[in-house]
Amino acid sequence: MLAHARPAILRTILMALTGALLLPCAAQAQWPEEDSGSFTGYWAMSGTVHILELPDGGLASAGGLTGSVTVQTSQGPVPSFETDCVIFADTRGGTGRCVWTATSGDLVLVELQSDGPAGSGRARGTFSGGTGRFASLSGRFQFEWSYAVDGGKDAELSGNTVSMSGLYRLRRR
Repeated sequence: MLAHARPAILRTILMALTGALLLPCAAQAQWPEEDSGSFTGYWAMSGTVHILELPDGGLASAGGLTGSVTVQTSQGPVPSFETDCVIFADTRGGTGRCVWTATSGDLVLVELQSDGPAGSGRARGTFSGGTGRFASLSGRFQFEWSYAVDGGKDAELSGNTVSMSGLYRLRRR
């Protein structure tokens, strides 16, 4: 059961996570001072997930994934973020919480959600504030993932966005 169901649950896991071209960012690049705008991004992650086979034939999984995200706002590229996420998924959908750490040390809080069918590879994220420059950040984004997995019940997972775009609102300081 586990070997046949693994692709579906792993796609569900990725739906629970938070594609533009990967753009190099100049050291002086900053988030624009505008109140709102659009963005695209590229997010790459890897980590370990534990897959639990349930008595009813379903699967549940939980794990931690780390990586980096590069963002291109409507005003230009900004420095990348290091990402750290805790995720949970089952055959009904998934959820996750992430912290994106900017080069300045300021944090962005991200909530991830997926309620689509297992294996769709699509999810959405919500910015829910942060610290420093990002204390007032709000917005939403959506993304689609591509990934690879290696292992059984404790699997190594790596993936990246195929597409990622959204809107943000950031009050001026």
